[in-house]
Amino acid sequence: MKPANLFIRSIAFILDSMIIGVISKLVMLLFGISSDFLVTEDEMIMLIEQDNLSLSEIVDIEMFSLYLTFSNVFFVLYFSVFEATSWQATPMKKIFKLKIKDQYGNRPSFTRIIIRNITKLLSGYIFLIGYIIALFSKKRKALHDIIAGCIVVDTDS
Repeated sequence: MKPANLFIRSIAFILDSMIIGVISKLVMLLFGISSDFLVTEDEMIMLIEQDNLSLSEIVDIEMFSLYLTFSNVFFVLYFSVFEATSWQATPMKKIFKLKIKDQYGNRPSFTRIIIRNITKLLSGYIFLIGYIIALFSKKRKALHDIIAGCIVVDTDS
C-alpha cells in the first residue's frame, strides 16, 4: 500500500469541501435558513459575553448556531457515507485515485470511518494540528487516520 501524496490528498479535500459548502448552502436556503448574518462570529462572541443582545442579534446567533451545526453534521456524513461505499473514497478522492483503507489494507468498518471523520472535523478546529502531523508521519497519516487506524492510499501505483 503506497500512502497517498499529501498535496493530492489536500487538493481532493479542498474540492470535496467546496462541494459540501455549495450543497450545505443550497439545503439551508431550501429550509429558509440564511448564512448571511448581521454580525460576524467575533461580534457574536463579544455580544454574548456582554449579555446585551437585541432580538435581531439573538436570532443571528441562533441561525449561526443552526448553520454551524448543520454544516458540521453534513461534513461528517458526506465523507463517511462516500468512504463507506465500495469506492472507499469521496468523489474527489475517487477522481484522484485515492482510497481509505484500514491498517491491514482492508475496507474500514463504518465505525472507523465515522471516528475518522469526526476527528478530522475536530482537527480543523484546533489549528489544523491533526493535519500538520501528516507532514511528519512516515506513512503520511494525519491524526484522524492514526486515531481511526486508517490510511489513505494511492490506488494508481
